[in-house]
This record gives sequence, C-alpha cells and structure tokens, in this order.
Amino acid sequence: MARVEQSTFICTESQEEAGPTNNWMAPKEMYQKLRGYAAGSMRGRTMYVVPYLMGPPGSPLAKVGVELTDSIYVALSMGTMTRMGSVAFDQLGNDDDFNRGLHCMLDVNPERRYIATSPRTMPLFRLGRITVAMSCLAKSASPCVSVPTWDARKAGLAEHMLVLGVESPNGEKTYIAAAFPRPAARLTFAMMRPPAQLKGWRIWTIGDDIAWMRPGPDGRLYAINPEAGYFGVVPGTNSKSNPAAVEMISRDTIFTNVALTPDLDVWWEGKDGPPPKECLDWKGTNGPPTRKRRRLIQQPVHRPDDEQSLVGPGSPMTPAVCPSGRLSSGGGGATPRPWFTRLSTGCTGLYRRDHGFGDDSGGGGRSRPGAP
Repeated sequence: MARVEQSTFICTESQEEAGPTNNWMAPKEMYQKLRGYAAGSMRGRTMYVVPYLMGPPGSPLAKVGVELTDSIYVALSMGTMTRMGSVAFDQLGNDDDFNRGLHCMLDVNPERRYIATSPRTMPLFRLGRITVAMSCLAKSASPCVSVPTWDARKAGLAEHMLVLGVESPNGEKTYIAAAFPRPAARLTFAMMRPPAQLKGWRIWTIGDDIAWMRPGPDGRLYAINPEAGYFGVVPGTNSKSNPAAVEMISRDTIFTNVALTPDLDVWWEGKDGPPPKECLDWKGTNGPPTRKRRRLIQQPVHRPDDEQSLVGPGSPMTPAVCPSGRLSSGGGGATPRPWFTRLSTGCTGLYRRDHGFGDDSGGGGRSRPGAP
C-alpha cells in the first residue's frame, strides 16, 4: 500500500511470486503472527460484519467480499465506497468464492501495523491502521486476491487508473483508461468537462481511481470501476480547479481531518472564499488556520456516492463492462514533465510508469523495497 510500503506484505508460497518490489513473508509465518496480534483485540468493542460487492451487480468482473472490522468509521466508509449489504449476497448466490478480510485497530502502533494478503491461502489482514484508504480492504487489497484468481483462468489487470467516456457530436463513443501517479490528477482528469468551444461533446466519469480490466471475446480490453464512490484529497479543490468535484461533494459526503467552522461547515486549504477567522482541527484545537495548524488539516478525504455524480451521463453503475479504447500514462511532481508521452513498447510504458513519472507523494511512508 502507498505510504505504508514497509508494512505491506505479499504472502505467496515463494518469494519470487511476490515480485522484486514487494515485502514477502511465508503465509504460515505471517498468519500465525497476525492471529496472535488480533486475538482478543476487539474485546469490549463493537465488531461490524461488512458484506460488499466490488463492481456493478451482474458484471463478470465484479467480486464479493466480507470484512470484519472494529471501526465504525471503516464500516461507514465501506458503505460509501462499495455496494454493501444484500447486493453482495445476491451476486454471490451459492458460490463460496469470495474475499475474506479482517481489520482491527489494535492500539494504532506503527510497530504493529501490518497489511498482508496471500492470493490463495490466507484472508486479507490489516492491523493497527484506521485511515479509510488503508483499512477498507475492498479499496486496494481485494485486487491482490482477485487478479491472481483471474490469471488462473483468463488474463486480468487491476490498475490505479481512471476510466471515462467521451462522446463526439456525431454519437461516436470512446472510453479512456489513464494512470497518473497522484490521485488528485486522476480525479481532476476523470471529472473534466468539455470547454464551451467544444459544443456537442460529452464526457462522463466511470471511475476516478481503480480499473479492473480483462480482454473480451472480441479481443478488445474491457474495464469496470469496482468502486461505488469517490475518494480523494480535498486541499486545493474549489470551483475553479475542479467544479464537478465541488458540486458532487456538496452533500452526502464523509470528510476526514478537515477543519470545522463555528457555523458547522467544513473548511480546507484552497476552498472557495476567505479562510475562517477560527476553526476546530482534528486534534480538538480551536483557533485561526495558521500555517502550522494548516498542516494538521491538509489531508482530508471525500467520498460521495457515485449515483450523485454530476459530471455527465453514464453513472458508474450503468455499464457492467465498457470497452477501453485508449490507455494513457501521465506524470506529475515537483519537476516539469509532460502529461502524455508516446512510448515504443508496452514494457517501456510499464517501466516509465513505475520508475519515471512520480515524485515522492509526501505521505510519510518509506520507499518500497527495490525501488530506485
């Protein structure tokens, strides 16, 4: 997982299967370690059983999972980011092929923070972490299990890619999947609106963060957005930088680590209008948003439900699978780089994506093993 690479383990039977840039531990050894940490950790707390569906109902690429957690925040976030509840059991039917996961907060000790999965032999574990991106097992750990299972039958990909649809004035539709190293770039690109001079063009968001893809019988690549909501970092979001996002998060949104104003509104750096004279930060401190205190509230997230997306026609729930006509990789960071680069081969693209396009995200995590 990004920002906590040092705590993330891929527990395959052999170290070679985990790949050169991942931490590895034998499944039995990791399972015993995490069972020891988790034993009794929810005593006196409420345990939530969360059945969820990743992907549109009925899609052949969708995946069912069940997560146990002791965090009401994670349970509520799962209800926003996934299709939670009976829809998962309707998709599962009599099948027993579903992802199993356990999340427990423990004492939120960085030394006992683990994110571990074994694609074939072990449930998904996340211990000692309460942020939604790291604790919602559906968010990014599910692909670690789902895609190796796909590969045993058919080739499949789980990528951090946005998917959007574009329709020309004459009705021709094209779908684009694009990767950017920074989530804010993916969100902004996914929610673009046609400028006034391109009258008659339509653009709609299918997904802003994750794409599950598989070749279809016609040879084309098909994709779904497995999520049911949006997740993003909100500083700098305003009606000029991303009007679609501002309109979307105006209601039914969970905000985290933002400031609370005296009139019970939320505030973040870069929001429309002047900063409030005083605000309450996530540490419970009340006062003006000085530069020092802004650092305490600069990483909020928002997760509106996909059905209220106002970007354009074609809700992410509508297409079970869409053909991806274009694949793009973009860059971002402190040094100037082009958003799009023409590459000679697929291998070159993968290398440039993994090693040449992104600077440190500033999330506080250490580099993954093997990274330059």
